[in-house]
Amino acid sequence: MADERMGASHNPDPQEGLRSDAPSLRILMDGVARVVVALCGMIVLGVLIDWELKLRPFSPDPWRWLGVAPIVFGGVFEVTATKAFWSLGMGTPHPRQPPQRLVDGGPYAHSRNPLYIGRLLVLLGAACILGSVSTVMIAVILFLSLDVFLIPREEARLKARLGRDYEEYCVRVPRWFSFRHAQVTSKPR
Repeated sequence: MADERMGASHNPDPQEGLRSDAPSLRILMDGVARVVVALCGMIVLGVLIDWELKLRPFSPDPWRWLGVAPIVFGGVFEVTATKAFWSLGMGTPHPRQPPQRLVDGGPYAHSRNPLYIGRLLVLLGAACILGSVSTVMIAVILFLSLDVFLIPREEARLKARLGRDYEEYCVRVPRWFSFRHAQVTSKPR
């Protein structure tokens, strides 16, 4: 489906073809808004479950502020991964305008899924600040769902679309994270 979007001849906007090599800021911002709404929704859901079940915060007040660190790191992962999609892949994280080529630079040299890592870190940081046991459980369920269901499907589509380059990338770079820096093949535009 992504391949169809990269050069569909049935496009009703004649100017779109002229812009096909540049990612759309509007689509990028739509994706950012969706991620923010989804994360806020999961955090609110966790707090509401805690409230309904009368669960007490899992950490005392001064220690809760340690949750700021994962939120900051998660935000950095999100921004740098999105920037890599934009500059190296000429696309966005939004499914309507995915990268046009394999992105293996920036945080993608350490993880095949830095966007998911960033979002999980934000959830865990918010859970720490709020002391929300349910938000931690939501983050764990999200991680397991990503690892078992969503990511394998995404990887199968990427293997079909990108072929051997993606298979070699999977050998070099772990699904989640490594401090070892993989060899980068992407070049900024």
